[in-house]
Order: sequence, then C-alpha cells, then structure tokens
Amino acid sequence: MEDVIAGNEVTLVLPRVTSRDHLVEELAAAGVQGKFLRKRPHIKSKSVAGKWVKKVREGAGLTQEQFAVVYGVDLKTLQKYEQCVSIPAAAVLSYFQMIEADPEAVKRLRIEK
Repeated sequence: MEDVIAGNEVTLVLPRVTSRDHLVEELAAAGVQGKFLRKRPHIKSKSVAGKWVKKVREGAGLTQEQFAVVYGVDLKTLQKYEQCVSIPAAAVLSYFQMIEADPEAVKRLRIEK
C-alpha cells in the first residue's frame, strides 16, 4: 500500500454514487483529486471496438507505433483491433478506458515503473 501512496496516483473503482459532485468535494477535502472515466461504448461488434480503439489512440495524439511503445501494447494486436479483426478483452478495454481519460497519467505510470 505504501508503494501505491508514494506513487501519487491510484485508480479506484467505486460503487455507484448518488452524486459525483459530492464525491469530488469529499475527495478534495481529503486532498485527493478525483477524475471520472467516461463510460466506454457498449462493445458488441468488431466494428464498434475498432472505431473506439482508434479514437482512444488518436485522442492520445499518437501513431500506432508510438501508442504501442508508450502503453505497452503489441503493435500487431493494436492493428487487429483498429482493423476490426478482433475485439479487445475486457481488461484491455478497461486499460484503454483509463488511457482515454488521462493519457498523460497512464504514460507517467508506465515510465515510472
């Protein structure tokens, strides 16, 4: 736990809250900056997955090659996602969702490892 605290950044998955504003206020009072992930699209087809993955990558302002290196994603796998050949696993979708929300924070976490 101390390693997590020392890292200055942590991702928490919280149950549904009644008010985001109230939660952010409570976190701020405790000295914590809260960020919310956008709900990812319901991925029910390779086409939807591919478009969303490409949007995440482009939102980070990176080429496929750069994205693969910076975020530790296999280039050929990323290309398969974007070409609508395969759908990322749930864990990969969650990782991409974190990248979409704050690409710089995820990049810092990877660099500091």
